[in-house]
Amino acid sequence: MSAYRNFIQRLESEIGLSKPPKAPNSPNVLQAPSAIHDLGTLGGFDERDAAKLAHDAPPWDVEDWRSFHAERVSITEFDGRVPHTIAEVRAYQACILEWLNQNPPPITSPSQCAECRRPEMPGAEIVPFGTGAHVWLHAACWRPWQARRLGHAKAALKVVGINAVSNGE
Repeated sequence: MSAYRNFIQRLESEIGLSKPPKAPNSPNVLQAPSAIHDLGTLGGFDERDAAKLAHDAPPWDVEDWRSFHAERVSITEFDGRVPHTIAEVRAYQACILEWLNQNPPPITSPSQCAECRRPEMPGAEIVPFGTGAHVWLHAACWRPWQARRLGHAKAALKVVGINAVSNGE
C-alpha cells in the first residue's frame, strides 16, 4: 500500500476525515506547466526513474488549494495571533512552498546546468541543489532558475484565485 493511502487511512480512522482522492485527469486539477514534467531521457535517467521519485498523492484541484489557503490563514491568524493581512501573506507563502513541493523539478544530468544548459567549466562548477533527486546548476544559475520556479508557482496559484497580498509595510 502506498504511503499516501496509508496516510489517508490513518487520518480517516483518527479524525474521521473522509474525502476521496481526486482523479489525476480531472479538468480542475492544478499541475505544473508541462515543461516542468517533460523528463524525456536526461543523463541516464528515464521516466521510470522519475516515476519512482514522483509523489504518490494525486494532484490537488481548485477546491483543495482554496481550502489549504483558507486553513493557513485561519491557523496563522488565530493560533499565531497575528493580524489578518499578515496571516494572508504567510498563507500565500505556504501555498507557494506547497506547490513547489507538489511539483518537483525534473531530474537533471550532472553533466550540464539545468538553467543555462552549459557544461561545467573551470570556475563554474555544476553542483546539486535540492533534496532527494537533485537539480544540477552552476551556482550563478540558481537565482534565475529559482525565480522561474517561483513564477510558475505564482501563476498556478493565480489560476485558482490565490493571489499575493501586500503586508502593508
